[in-house]
Amino acid sequence: MILILGSVLRLLTTMSIWLWFIGHIICLSAQAFLRNPVTKLASNWFGDKERSMATAVGIVSGPLGLFVSMIMIVIMFDDKDKESPFYGGNSVDVSTSRFNNFITINSIMTIAMVIPALIFIRDKPPSPPSMIATKPRPV
Repeated sequence: MILILGSVLRLLTTMSIWLWFIGHIICLSAQAFLRNPVTKLASNWFGDKERSMATAVGIVSGPLGLFVSMIMIVIMFDDKDKESPFYGGNSVDVSTSRFNNFITINSIMTIAMVIPALIFIRDKPPSPPSMIATKPRPV
C-alpha cells in the first residue's frame, strides 16, 4: 500500500515537483519493507530444495527493477534535448515532458505489479513447506 501511495503521488508530477519528491520518498521508504522479509518469506513458503532459489529471486528482484529503470532512462532521454533549443522546441520543455513520461510509465508499472500481489498473496501457505515448519516456535 505504501508503494502504491508513493507511486500515485509521483503520477501527480504535472501539478507540482514537490508531490513527485514526496511520492519518491514514500516509495523509497517502502523498500525497507520489501527487502527485509525475503528470507522469512522463502522459509515459510518454500521447501528445503526451493528455498535458496526463492531467496535468490527475492534478493535479485530489487536490482533487476533498477536495471529496467536505467534502461528506460537510456531509451527515453538523449543529449539532443540539451544541445539545441531549436530541436523540437524549448529544451527545458522537452526535458520536462520526457521526465513526466518516464515517471508516468515507471509509476504505472509499479502499481500494475503491486496490485496483483495485494490480491493473490496470502499470509501463510495452505500446507507447511517442510517438516520443521509444522513445529511451533518458542516465543
